[in-house]
Amino acid sequence: MNYGPVYLPPNKEHLDPDLKHVFVFAHQDDEVGPAGTISRLAWKKGKFLWVTNGDGLAPMEGVDPDEYAKVRMAEAFESARRLGVPSNRVEQLAVSEIEIYDRLLEVAGGGTARNQAMQFFRSVYDKVESWIEKQNPDIAWSAAWQGQHPEHDLAHFFTALALKRLEEKTGKEIPMYEFPEYEFVILVPLRFKPWRRGVVHRVRLNGEDMAYKMRVYTAYPSQDKLFGQFESIITALGNIASLTGNKFDAMDYLQVEEFAPVPKDRDYTAKPHILAALDYMLDKHKGIRIRFESMIRPIVEDLHSHVMKKKTK
Repeated sequence: MNYGPVYLPPNKEHLDPDLKHVFVFAHQDDEVGPAGTISRLAWKKGKFLWVTNGDGLAPMEGVDPDEYAKVRMAEAFESARRLGVPSNRVEQLAVSEIEIYDRLLEVAGGGTARNQAMQFFRSVYDKVESWIEKQNPDIAWSAAWQGQHPEHDLAHFFTALALKRLEEKTGKEIPMYEFPEYEFVILVPLRFKPWRRGVVHRVRLNGEDMAYKMRVYTAYPSQDKLFGQFESIITALGNIASLTGNKFDAMDYLQVEEFAPVPKDRDYTAKPHILAALDYMLDKHKGIRIRFESMIRPIVEDLHSHVMKKKTK
């Protein structure tokens, strides 16, 4: 019995630029990790949607959230341009990350505030659904459902639910693939956890792919410090791996990218990890821990009901 991923190279269809690929990400820079793969398939017909405005780190940086958001969104347009995707194939919903976190606390708190928060998330979902229906994609891509960042998971779920709705309307099957971001407070960066079951596709980037990736990487000067921390963690992991004779550096690591098919029957009401303590580790807002059961699951259940009501209209 296999207790880990089955690693396979991608099929030609996965990387066919003649297909209509859409990419839905939560944050401006979520595309950096898989940028080499994206560069192979987005330049011809690819379209991007970023759900948030990127203002979440503004308080930590001590800057005005609105001004910080303008910088992040401008960087995302530049990132897409460097991938060969012009601005008329890019859309940003500009939903405040700070407001999303505030609303998550309202979901957990219950009462009238919870009802208002649910309406907020329905509105965001409706915009994602409308955009995806307008694009009528052949393939969709998003960050993985990993239980490590609530906005990654919400953007992923919005995409999966919108695709299901579109398939029901059109009868067209639309595969969805997910890119890993990180697991366990980025102790497993840009990879799926080693005990994930099912197929995982691995892409080894060539020189041209890496050149595109580095151009995307440098499109985000506002994130230099964060990227530097990320590289340091990868380097540390490579040094640890040297104990088994498998030493690698950050550039070696970044030359391999992963993605995997999203199961059509995935249960989004089930917590991502067996242990609740592993979900959204160390992620807090206003001193309150982000939790799947009290914050994300109620949104998933509400949106399922929301979509069912839309069907009956």
